[in-house]
Amino acid sequence: MLTRIPAVVAAYAPGRHATDFSDTERIPRSVREVVTLGAFNELAGTVEPWARRNDARFGVVQHGALTPWTPPLTDGTHLFAWSDDDAAYWASGRRTITAQTVGSQLLWSAGSDSAHQLTDDRPVMLGQLHGIELPAAQLQRVYTAFCTEVGADYRPHPNEYNALSRLRHRAMRHAGVQFDTSSAPIPELTRPVVSVFSTGTIEAAQRGIPAFVHHPEPPPWLSAFWRRYRLSRFGGPPSAPMEQPENEPARSIAEAVQP
Repeated sequence: MLTRIPAVVAAYAPGRHATDFSDTERIPRSVREVVTLGAFNELAGTVEPWARRNDARFGVVQHGALTPWTPPLTDGTHLFAWSDDDAAYWASGRRTITAQTVGSQLLWSAGSDSAHQLTDDRPVMLGQLHGIELPAAQLQRVYTAFCTEVGADYRPHPNEYNALSRLRHRAMRHAGVQFDTSSAPIPELTRPVVSVFSTGTIEAAQRGIPAFVHHPEPPPWLSAFWRRYRLSRFGGPPSAPMEQPENEPARSIAEAVQP
């Protein structure tokens, strides 16, 4: 029996149902496996201790690209990873973590349709001022220099809404940066996509959109990130799509948790 699974996985798991995890005492003891999307959210923090106490397998579906700031997996976790490289990276050599590579549903979906024809060769720079991986002031300088020198438009991340982010946006506009305010999903963009380390770049490459990364002086972890996801620096050939398995990731996960 499986509870609280992503909807796209549930489609391949007939007869499964969702349970309200606000009170773990309501979870039937017959549940032998719990799967969550990511290991960082409140849901994971609620059900992982329950699974440990009740000898149920705790599964985590990789939710995005991995950096050194990705929360570590707890002992006993079973990981559904995007790639063998990601499985090895997140497990970090810990034998208490089991893993299987199922691919990425996000990338599977992005690559399921043909890419839109490009209508403009001006790149779109994907913003990440909200993140913790690199100082926002550093990113602001990188974005401003790239956009003004190359003629790219800056696309703010949806989480760049606080007062400090808005001040940085104002400074970037004052420096001559043009903003892309369209709400089109990344797989529907018709322009080249660039970022420092956004999952959106990987998604764009999967769709066949020219996708690149850029940072004038990348720290070692960032260079390693680019290598792990086979991302190409701006000015060279576009990034190649990540190899995906023959079986749809959602189906593979559902099959892995069948009783």
